[in-house]
Amino acid sequence: MQIYQNTRYALQECKELKELLLDITHLNEKEMYAKSCEIEPKPPSKKKKKPTVTKAGDAPATPDSKAATPTPSPQTEKTQ
Repeated sequence: MQIYQNTRYALQECKELKELLLDITHLNEKEMYAKSCEIEPKPPSKKKKKPTVTKAGDAPATPDSKAATPTPSPQTEKTQ
């Protein structure tokens, strides 16, 4: 392995390639993300469902809600 690491390559300088590589425009993170989305758009995300109403007018219970105790109506009270 060290033989290949220590061996120099017999490459000649190519001015056109050198100029091309040195003149590359660098993009910031937002520009790279926008370009990435342009090339390969993200699939549509699955949206979370909102809680549904279980009965007419009844919303699902939340930790902050208190259970209401029904008050007897005058017609249902027994008189002694």
